[in-house]
Amino acid sequence: MISGNIRLFATDLDGTLLGRPESTWRFTQVWESIPRDRRPLLVYNTGRTVADTRSLVAARRLPEPDYVIGSIGTELHAACDNAVDDFRAQFGAAWDIERVDEIVGSIPGVRRQPSEFPHPFKSSWIWVRAWRDELDELKRRLRDAGIRAHVDY
Repeated sequence: MISGNIRLFATDLDGTLLGRPESTWRFTQVWESIPRDRRPLLVYNTGRTVADTRSLVAARRLPEPDYVIGSIGTELHAACDNAVDDFRAQFGAAWDIERVDEIVGSIPGVRRQPSEFPHPFKSSWIWVRAWRDELDELKRRLRDAGIRAHVDY
């Protein structure tokens, strides 16, 4: 049973809630056994798009989440408040995908990651054997262009 002290339950889907039908069913049963007024917020955090996740939730009869964080953290769906507008506003003028493509695409050896689900806030690239100082230089170039971006090491 989930304790009444838990305020938020966030989980991935693939390989976590999905992958073993019996486990998916058990999670749903436990979740639905919690009185609504005692349930924590439910968040699905996934690399899938929000639209794909919502379809999957319905098809697999998973509990309806309060939030879906999709597309590797670049999309948000909220069941009942203005969090989505606030989330999108964070990208605002500090996100220019054309400029990101220009800067990152100009670096030798960097290639665009195939994207099954592109959208305006996502630009994924692969740079094999990049040195830390090269990544720091990329971060500096993006920052100097006024672009807030996340660069993984």
